[in-house]
Amino acid sequence: MKKFITLEIANSEVKLINLLAVLKENHNPIFSYQKKLTEDYAKNIFVNIENVACFKAKRKSLFESNIWLLVNNGVLTITNITSAEKPQLGIVDYNFVLNSFLNDFIIPNIDETFSVNVSVEEQLLQNILDTETFEKLDLWERLCNKDMPIAHPLDYKRWIDFVITAHNNNCELSSQDLCQWLIEDRHWSHLYNDKITELSYLYEYGIDILNAVNNENR
Repeated sequence: MKKFITLEIANSEVKLINLLAVLKENHNPIFSYQKKLTEDYAKNIFVNIENVACFKAKRKSLFESNIWLLVNNGVLTITNITSAEKPQLGIVDYNFVLNSFLNDFIIPNIDETFSVNVSVEEQLLQNILDTETFEKLDLWERLCNKDMPIAHPLDYKRWIDFVITAHNNNCELSSQDLCQWLIEDRHWSHLYNDKITELSYLYEYGIDILNAVNNENR
């Protein structure tokens, strides 16, 4: 399934701040430095202006996006990408803008001393979850009746086993990830959208209850 790409560039704090300074002075045909937005950003998150930057994409094909950067603890990251032209960028468009910013603007301005780490866009859920949690989720999904995913006692038991296992293993699966996996990887059609939404609420609710019980028992 597709995931939002993350970008981390590592080097010394001095070199990363110098890189931001170079980018701010760069007259790039695609991306332009936004001084006022950068100043506001620094004030809002209580950091020095040298540690942050905002750049605007000049092209409509990049949705005239604003790209927000932060240097912290020897790592430069893109903290967010926003667009007034398209407030809901979505995974594909967000990743498209990030890749353009990286390849057309950052890469030409760094050398081999910078370590660039870009996460993978396409990820298999079984590579994100622990084996036990994925096996419980996979078993429930393969055997359940999609029209009534947890109505049958056996489907319900398998669902509960999955939720408890996810909680016990401190699983980082979000309800959004669950929905996305059912749609993209397991090809649940739009006919089951209401069921998918309901399952996402039930998953969140189940995890919240288990967390509350754990906290009370500590």
